[in-house]
Amino acid sequence: MEREVIEQHLQKLQIQLPGKLSKGKLKRLQLWKWPVGRYYYGTGRRKTSVARVRLYPADEPLQEEGIPAPGVTLPQQGEGGDGGSPEPEIMINGRPFREHFPVLRWQERVLEPLKATQMLGKFRIWAKVEGGGVSGQADAVRLGISRALLAYDESLRPTLRKQGLLTVDARQKERRKYGHISARKQEQYRKR
Repeated sequence: MEREVIEQHLQKLQIQLPGKLSKGKLKRLQLWKWPVGRYYYGTGRRKTSVARVRLYPADEPLQEEGIPAPGVTLPQQGEGGDGGSPEPEIMINGRPFREHFPVLRWQERVLEPLKATQMLGKFRIWAKVEGGGVSGQADAVRLGISRALLAYDESLRPTLRKQGLLTVDARQKERRKYGHISARKQEQYRKR
């Protein structure tokens, strides 16, 4: 069933599916295209996650909408929950960002640069994120959005810098050393 849905979707994208594909390879296929239009670009990294982010101005129509993953509908302009602030149009790997980042803490991390600069409803944001876990991906998207906002308007730098949104968190998992159980843990000492 899943393969049939993906094959139909790939026909829309005009991509031929090879005969034999494992489930893992099916999941890794890029099932969407970037929208065509003017955009501002930023790359974000955190741990092993890499996010490529494009900000499309919300007031400009896109010539060709991107195609989301099977079963996902694109957000419409001005679609919002509470009616007060507009719901941001953010797509991560072809899915709405609230679906990709289900935990509220991760969603807040993604929205931080937009709230700090008061640009919440001014852009449609599309991001492709690869590698790492969900928390690292959220931080990578956050840095990517911050850098793309700088490409849009360099005068936002002091605001973003003050909030710490341009600082790269370079912490990585420490490598395991030989003779140790993990990076620093050693075998228990035996006196006899």
